[in-house]
Formats: sequence, structure tokens, C-alpha cells
Amino acid sequence: MNKKLKAKLAVGAIVTTGALSLLVGASNTYAAEIDTSNRLPMVQELSKLNYSQIDEFFKGFSDDVTVVPNGRGILHGKVEIADSNNLDRIIQTIDTDTDENALTIGELKDILKTTTFGPTLEIDDRNQSEYPPNFAYLGLGAFHKEAMSGNGWRFGSSLFAPTNGTGDYLRWETFVDSGRVGDSEDIRHTINTQQPVYGLELTPGTPRYATGIGNFTAYFTWSPLPNTSYYVINQ
Repeated sequence: MNKKLKAKLAVGAIVTTGALSLLVGASNTYAAEIDTSNRLPMVQELSKLNYSQIDEFFKGFSDDVTVVPNGRGILHGKVEIADSNNLDRIIQTIDTDTDENALTIGELKDILKTTTFGPTLEIDDRNQSEYPPNFAYLGLGAFHKEAMSGNGWRFGSSLFAPTNGTGDYLRWETFVDSGRVGDSEDIRHTINTQQPVYGLELTPGTPRYATGIGNFTAYFTWSPLPNTSYYVINQ
């Protein structure tokens, strides 16, 4: 691994409660000096994908696209993280054109295929069984993709909305398994009733545009099949 790439991975920003956690699994055990050739906290959960899962997750992406790993997924473009208690207050802005933690997809795939984590997708998915804790605005052309796993209803990590002035709708797509996209009320009703009737249904190969309360929507699915993921873009 070259020095430039090591420097990118050495230290990332851990944002405050209610914002996307860019250092998955990061804790006090990760100091500023990290052996980046071994357990890379920025890609800790994504690195549990095996070779075939990595190829499936990144299918259709050009290797030169810049992304920031976050949790079980990746972010691209300009993304504004909002205070969950005041959605008009932006607490962090991520821009993969300038972010020091950004990698190309080619670099990220190389890292994932050479890490020492386990070979299967054994992601700690406790948070995916809960209401999405994060709110984020996607700039024009910005996207997020996230791997899903677990049993019962699983929810994406964030509610997303288009950045102000870029429209009201986001384009959503599910891969491998079906899913749904809905707003905060759809998610609450789904959690309370456990019924698959709220929000819009998503099927693989058929993208759909969605909006909701405050233009925020999120992905959810029932007991996703292996390799299931979703993709959302402001397009």
C-alpha cells in the first residue's frame, strides 16, 4: 500500500451523535497511529464482504469514482449531515472531491480484497433493526450505497433528502432482494405493525423516484437475501 493511500486511511473524522459514522467500529481502541495495512477502521464492515460479494456490491461503478466509506456502504459527491433535532442545521459537509478520507472505488476494492477480516458478511447489524438515526442531504449527483443483512425488518442507516434547490425526489434502487422506500411515517408504521404495506415497493432492476415528509426517505427490507444492497442518488 503506498504512503499516500496510508495517509488517507490513517485518521478519519468521527462525527457527532445523529450523524453518519464515517469510522465504523471506531472506538477508543483506535488511536491516531493505526497500522493501516491490517485492521482499517474506515472499511471494517465493508471488508467482511468476500471476493464475490465485493464484485457484486461495486458492479456498475467505474474504478475512478471517488467515495468515502461509511458503515456498511459508500458515499459519493457532496453530502450534508443534518442535526437530527434541527434539520436546518448542518453539522458536517462531506465532499468526495476534496475529502482527505476519499478513495477511488478501485483503491477501495483493492483494500477490501487484502484485509485480514473474516471472509463472510458477518456484519454487526443491530442498528439496521432500528429507526434510521441519521439525516443527510444529497447534492446533485451525490449517491449512497449500503449493504443490508439480518432477519426481520432492516432499515438503512439514514433518511436522505435532496439538497435544497435540487428538487424534491431521489432515485432509489434495490439489488438482489426486494425492498421498500418510505418517509418517517412509513417507517414508524412498519415498525409498529410489522406489515409490508407502507412506502413504495422496490424490485431489482426497477428504480423508483420517491419523496416524503420534508423530502426525506429511507430504505427498508424484510430479512434480506445475501448480497442485498440499495442505492440512492440525487439525479
